[in-house]
Amino acid sequence: MKKLIMRSFTILILTTSLACCRSADTVDANRSADTATTGFGLADSVERLAQESVGLDSLNYISFLGEMKPYKLLYFNIGNLYFKDSKNAIALYSVNDTTIEFLVFEKGNNAWTATSAPGRLFIYEFSPAFFRTQYEDFNFDGIPDLYVNFYTTVRVADSHGYVLTFDADSKSLKLHEETVNIPNISVDRKTQAIISTEFSNPNDSEEQYKIVSIYRWTEDTLKLTSTNKIPI
Repeated sequence: MKKLIMRSFTILILTTSLACCRSADTVDANRSADTATTGFGLADSVERLAQESVGLDSLNYISFLGEMKPYKLLYFNIGNLYFKDSKNAIALYSVNDTTIEFLVFEKGNNAWTATSAPGRLFIYEFSPAFFRTQYEDFNFDGIPDLYVNFYTTVRVADSHGYVLTFDADSKSLKLHEETVNIPNISVDRKTQAIISTEFSNPNDSEEQYKIVSIYRWTEDTLKLTSTNKIPI
């Protein structure tokens, strides 16, 4: 199986890296500072990634561009992301300081083809240390969706990000903008609910507690149904 895993701060050696690593099972690229790339025009880099990786069975490429905030993001992931018998790819890439576009690709005739026009999500800067992706069925339709974490608060380590659900008919991702305001998202399959758990700041009060909020899907939107404050 041809597999490639890369995490770095640069795409300047992108073509060479993919060409020389095709026979490797796993490649880890450490993060390093990029001083020559502005981070804009990354749609062209996504196209180049798609062309160079068409022969790979899997790829997890993450690049953060820039020496300081605001960082620019280039993410490209290949695999059996949604169905066991077909390959898909997902791209996330910065188009400016506060906007990231996302695309889904499907493979056919030895080429990647975008399934729709790019979608957009908006952020206010982010730290590469807090960026992570999670593939899980968030809307309980039996198909994995995508969660993208961008922020983690310092005082109580609340994580914030976006849920993008996968639509099987259009083979595209749908952004749920409300989810960026829901901290520490987790999935409860038994009750088909989304759980948000927040903890009190141990430095602010003698009373220690957690707040557990329950969200459910209503008309394709996550809505709060209950909140409980629990002493700990």
